[in-house]
Amino acid sequence: MTEMRIMVTGGLGVNGAFVTRLLVQKGMDVVVFDASGDRSLLGGDVDRIVVEAGDVRDPDSVRGAMSAHDVDRVIHLAALLTPAAQADPLLALDVNVMGMRNVMVAAEQEGVDRVVFASSKAAYGPLLCSHGAPQYTPVTEEHPSKPRNFYDYTKIMCEGIGSTLGQQNGIAFAALRFATIYGPGRMVRHQSRLLHSRLIESALAGIPFAADAPGGGDLDDLIYVGDAADALVAAVTTDRLRHDVYNIGSGQLNSLVTLAEAVRQVCPSASLEINPSTSETTAYASRFDCTRAKEDLGFVATDLAESVRHYRDALQVLGPTLQATAESQR
Repeated sequence: MTEMRIMVTGGLGVNGAFVTRLLVQKGMDVVVFDASGDRSLLGGDVDRIVVEAGDVRDPDSVRGAMSAHDVDRVIHLAALLTPAAQADPLLALDVNVMGMRNVMVAAEQEGVDRVVFASSKAAYGPLLCSHGAPQYTPVTEEHPSKPRNFYDYTKIMCEGIGSTLGQQNGIAFAALRFATIYGPGRMVRHQSRLLHSRLIESALAGIPFAADAPGGGDLDDLIYVGDAADALVAAVTTDRLRHDVYNIGSGQLNSLVTLAEAVRQVCPSASLEINPSTSETTAYASRFDCTRAKEDLGFVATDLAESVRHYRDALQVLGPTLQATAESQR
């Protein structure tokens, strides 16, 4: 792997910090571009990372960071997430869509040769008919997009901007559409309602966990945040990208029930109770076909039990800083 300098927008966030730490571990020079000053998720690698305070809404700031650090490639994660995007669509347009435009324009101006964008299954919108429950036919990258909410639309627009400006300006571009991501940091940073993280962290802390499982199984394609980071790093460092969109998931259907089984392999004493519920499974639940990512990026997701072990190990490293952050927010 040729040494290169990579800028990670949103590199202090939950997903971004895992990407940033992985790049450092692989010997890359990393520049984090982030509007937040919270470096708690960088762990012990914080002193090895250049952090530029900046906002993707400011094109001069984006270009200035690329220029000052002679950036070779970019991983773009900075974004307004679903609840905030729904609450303030104009801000979502500014941060997500214009932010994507600003990154691509600055990349062309500064000679950056590749931009990898963190997209989402939201780009597909709700998965219906055979691709939704109960059949869950695997979704390929050719599946049509039928967005439901404003956040969905911003992901599609970002992909279009990246692909179009990339082709016009000779910049390799790829959007990675992630399945449901879980991992350390979501509970603190986003007060996440995602039950997967709550289940794992409760078990590891010795706290009893009980929850309803929609439809009796809440089946979905789940991916650990460390695997998501692996995919992004592979996409930004591989010799050649053959496609501009890649599905990134496990390709498997899992649920709170199967996750609890995996957790018990790691923590046999865990007190976990999953109660079947009559509520409907979310329309965004899906199963990804990840053939492209396997062939082009060498990406294969870690199995569920091993992911729980990685989650445990990450908490041991990040636990003190996560706890301090949680206490400061009370």
